[in-house]
Amino acid sequence: MRAGLVLWEDETMSNGEELPEPQEGPTLGNPRIEVELEATRARVHHLEAERLELSRQTELLSTELARAEHLLRQKEQEAVSLTSFLHSTAEREARAKAELQDFIEGLIERAERAEQALGRFPPGPQQASALTLPSPAREVAPAARLRREWQRQHRGQSSGESSGFLSAAEAGGSRGPHKPGTGWRINQGLVGNGDASGDGHYSLHGLESGGLDWGEHPDYLPGSPSVETESEDASTEFTRSALACVFSFLDTRSLLKAAEVCKAWRRVARDPTLWTRVVLENARVASKFLHTLSQWCVLTRILILHNLRPRARQKAESREEYARCTRTCLEEGLESVLKAAGPHLRVLRVSDCPGALTARVLWLAGCHCRRLQAFTYRSTAEPVSPEAIWSLGAGSSELISLQVTPTYPCQQDGTSMKSTLRMIGRCFPNLQGLGVGGPGCDAEGLAAIALSCPELRALELDHVKEVGNEVAEMICSWGLRRLEVLAFVFTPVTPHALQHFSACCPLLKSILVHVGISDYFEDAESSLSQRLYEQLISKLQSLKALSEFSDILHIKADYG
Repeated sequence: MRAGLVLWEDETMSNGEELPEPQEGPTLGNPRIEVELEATRARVHHLEAERLELSRQTELLSTELARAEHLLRQKEQEAVSLTSFLHSTAEREARAKAELQDFIEGLIERAERAEQALGRFPPGPQQASALTLPSPAREVAPAARLRREWQRQHRGQSSGESSGFLSAAEAGGSRGPHKPGTGWRINQGLVGNGDASGDGHYSLHGLESGGLDWGEHPDYLPGSPSVETESEDASTEFTRSALACVFSFLDTRSLLKAAEVCKAWRRVARDPTLWTRVVLENARVASKFLHTLSQWCVLTRILILHNLRPRARQKAESREEYARCTRTCLEEGLESVLKAAGPHLRVLRVSDCPGALTARVLWLAGCHCRRLQAFTYRSTAEPVSPEAIWSLGAGSSELISLQVTPTYPCQQDGTSMKSTLRMIGRCFPNLQGLGVGGPGCDAEGLAAIALSCPELRALELDHVKEVGNEVAEMICSWGLRRLEVLAFVFTPVTPHALQHFSACCPLLKSILVHVGISDYFEDAESSLSQRLYEQLISKLQSLKALSEFSDILHIKADYG
């Protein structure tokens, strides 16, 4: 059979016929197979798209992770710096407390020595009668009582408790020590030359002209009423003088609390010499309180009012009615304080008192404070107007520092800021420090300031529109030759503008740039805005590599 098959194949090949090839699978023209191939291609395309999307998301997450790590490192650095600041502050506070304790103890020791000197009077040429006074050791001296009271109170305080005093370094510039001419003091001629007798008494043979003189009654014995009265008066005056020395280091709130302790403390605490610097902040006050306060502010040189609020809103009172009733409710009391301070007031700061104190404060200051040198007014409800600036300039022509930047978010757009800037330049040509802000501050208004105020040394621009190279050229072409400090607070500024300011202001010592991402872009949350913002900050930071900016440029960037 195999032989026959071979013969058949040979015949077939000899005849030129080909053997049929076996079919390996179905034909490609099958519709079902084509549908399956299309579905497979679609799945492959979908998987490829998913792979690309996952790759893009991975890159985006990597970028976000890098940014988060960068922010984390910044926060860690801020935490470290804050911790070091807290440690240094605690050390300074401890040193200040120790210095204050040493100062008070030294004061009491000097008072003890002075009181002991009261028992010894030098001989005088006119009095020859022998007078005997009890030994100071037999009585409890007021200075000794004051020392024991101080030690008892100091031991009663814990180490972490604040005593309510300011350090001597901080209080020296604001209030200063009590003037020796205002209280009781020992004359320099009072020197003890008396001889101590064996019975514990001091024998006095006379009085010198510099000591205590009993006038025409040298024969009074120590137990006589007049001598006891004078001794009590001297003790009382000494106590008042010691309290005045201590109270001179208290702030306004502590001074008000000290006046509630007793009558003696109240009499000392209401001495006008202790009210040269008055600070009222973060409190609800009434106009009647300011009226009362004005009695002690006749020598006030610095008055600071911050975040003062009127009375609380009643339950049955609507918000509109409450706002209408409390508007300008503190201005009458403030006028009493300004009248009392009068020409002594040098610094006035009013900030964040919306409704209770309005721009009428400028008119009050111009009427009653003729020698005012520094004025600050910041409000969210009512920014300054040209009329208010004119009223201030009409009375306080000696002003050299003016801060009228509005507090944001401001309820008014400040469209009149351009004319306000012109009025500032017209009324205060001797200004050395100026702070303005708002979207209404344009190049023309700032150029008017530069032209009218040639002595300007510090300029702060707060929430102003972008300051580019053209704006910088226009401002610098009119002045700012003596400018030393330039601050951009939430005001976008370009690197070219900073370079132009540096070139045109030869005395420039400091440039402060504090900006946020919202100052450049409305959509602060988008990744594109954040990327562009980082590029802008990098360009500003690159200016520090230049020699003219290495020591004067300070940049703070916020992501909000």
